[in-house]
Amino acid sequence: ADLGRMVGKAVGRPSIHVLNPPRALVKLAAVAGEVVGRVRGTAGLLNLDKFREVQAGWWTCDPARIRTTLGFVPLRTLDQRLQQTADWYRQEGWL
Repeated sequence: ADLGRMVGKAVGRPSIHVLNPPRALVKLAAVAGEVVGRVRGTAGLLNLDKFREVQAGWWTCDPARIRTTLGFVPLRTLDQRLQQTADWYRQEGWL
């Protein structure tokens, strides 16, 4: 939800509404996407692999170890990099 809000801000959306649909509905959509993808011969936006990724839970990490061990500090914040990415997408005509 937080990442979605950050991306929304980067692309200029004033507010983002985070939806939490029932798991069964998402799985049904993933199965449908899987079938459509197989018929078309392409991977759909939502398929069973994506469904499994979503179900894996929190996708977070703590950068403390790399900072203390290697002294790594990113040159830009996540917000700045998301803005940079959104700007590139606009430049390429994808947004």
